[in-house]
Amino acid sequence: MKSRYLLYSLFFIITLTSCSSNPAEYISKVFDPNQKAVDNPKLSEKPEASEQSIIKNETIFDKLSFWKSSNAKSKISSLSIDNIWSTDIGEDRDASSAVLQPSYDGQNIIYTIDTNGLVSVIDVNNGETKWSYKLNLDVTSGLYYHQGHIYFGTSDGKIYGYNVDHLRENTSILTTIDLVGLINDADVMPSLSLQLQSEVVSPAIGIDDLLFIKQGDGDTVAINLASKQVEWTHQGKNVPLSLKGSAAITKDLSNIYVARDDGNFVSLTNDTGKLNWLISISPRSGRNELESLRDIEMSPLIKDGIVYAGSFQGSLVSVDTITGDIIWRRSMSIHSNSSIDDYIIYISSSNGEIVALDRFSGDLVWSTVVDQDLLFSQPVLVDSYLLSFGTNGYVAILDKADGTIIHYNKLLSPIDYQSNVLTINKTIYIITKNGRLNAIKLN
Repeated sequence: MKSRYLLYSLFFIITLTSCSSNPAEYISKVFDPNQKAVDNPKLSEKPEASEQSIIKNETIFDKLSFWKSSNAKSKISSLSIDNIWSTDIGEDRDASSAVLQPSYDGQNIIYTIDTNGLVSVIDVNNGETKWSYKLNLDVTSGLYYHQGHIYFGTSDGKIYGYNVDHLRENTSILTTIDLVGLINDADVMPSLSLQLQSEVVSPAIGIDDLLFIKQGDGDTVAINLASKQVEWTHQGKNVPLSLKGSAAITKDLSNIYVARDDGNFVSLTNDTGKLNWLISISPRSGRNELESLRDIEMSPLIKDGIVYAGSFQGSLVSVDTITGDIIWRRSMSIHSNSSIDDYIIYISSSNGEIVALDRFSGDLVWSTVVDQDLLFSQPVLVDSYLLSFGTNGYVAILDKADGTIIHYNKLLSPIDYQSNVLTINKTIYIITKNGRLNAIKLN
C-alpha cells in the first residue's frame, strides 16, 4: 500500500504542470479518499476533548462496499425518467470556465447566466425562454435572485446587480423595433457595480438588505444593498491551489455559515461579521499542493440546529450551530452538494459511491458504488427515490431506503460534478456543459 501511495505521489509531481484549474476530475480517479485520510496522521488524530466530538471510524463492513458493483444491487422496476424539456441558455462550458448555477424566483421562473453574460429567463413549466439579455461580461460566479434583482461576479473582481424588470422592459422595447442585436451592457445600468479585492468564487446569498459572498482570497464579504458599499469583511486565508467550485454560503435567522478553501468552517453573525466559532474540518497537509487540497465544495446543510459540512480529501462533520461543538466526524472525500431528510444525509463521495449516513450519529446506513470511474452530482430526493447524475450524463436512481439501484442509463449530455440541482414540485432542473437547462421528471 505504501509503495502504491508513493507511485501515485510521483505521478502527481510529474503531471502537476499539466493540471487544469479544476483538477478534481483526475484527482478523484487516482486517490482512494479513504486511504488518503488514513495515511494522513493529522486526519487520523482524535480531536481535542474541548471539541466534544465523536469519531466514527469505518469498519471492515464499510470498506467492503467498495467491491460492490452496480449489477449487484439492482431490481426490476416500472419506474421511468424523462427529460421533459431542454432549453438553450448560452455558451458551452469548458474545463476552465466557471460553474454557473441557476436561480429560482420562488414562483414560476428560473434565471440563468452564461460566462459571456447572457441572462435567460425560463418558464419552469414548459422551458419557454420568456426573454433574454446579453450583458457582455466575463461572468465567473452566480447566479442569485434576490428581491427582484439578479447578482453575479465577474473575472475582474466586481459584483454586479441588475433589476430584472429593467432588463425585461428594455428587451421588449428593442424587440419591438427589431433592434435585438443591439442589446448589450450599455442599455441598462446596473443597480449594483462594486469593485472588490478579489474575484467572487461562489453564488451570493441575501438576507434583507445584505448580500454575502466568498472571494478568491479567502475573505467573506457582506455588501449593503442600500448604500452599495461593503458592510463588513471577515478575513480568511488564501491558498495557492484550490478547486474552482461553487459551495455557497448558508444562512439561518441570524448567522451565516461559510465553508472555506483552507479547510476551515466558520459561523459569522450576519449583521456584523463577528466570528461565532471556527472549526478545522481538514487541515491542509501533504508533499505537494495537490495532496494538500482540502477544499470544502459542499454547501453547508442546516437542519434542526445542526449544520453539516464536508471537504475534498477530508471529512464530513456535524456541528451544533450555537456552540460550534462537533457532534460527529467521519473521514470521507466530498466534491459536491449533499441532501438531507428527517433522518439521513445523502452524499456523493469521490469514488463513484452514493452514501447514506444517519444524520444524528454519522453511522453508515448504506453505501452503493454506482461507477468507480465517475464523479456524481448532488443526490436529489424525490419521494422514495434518490437521483444523482454522473459526469458522463448518466442518471442513477436509487431506493433511498437501502441504496438499491433501480435505474441507471444515459439521459443527458455531460455535466459538471459540482452542478447545483434545483428541485421544484418534484421536477429536477440541471444545466449540462453544452449550455442547456434540462427538466427531469420521474414517472
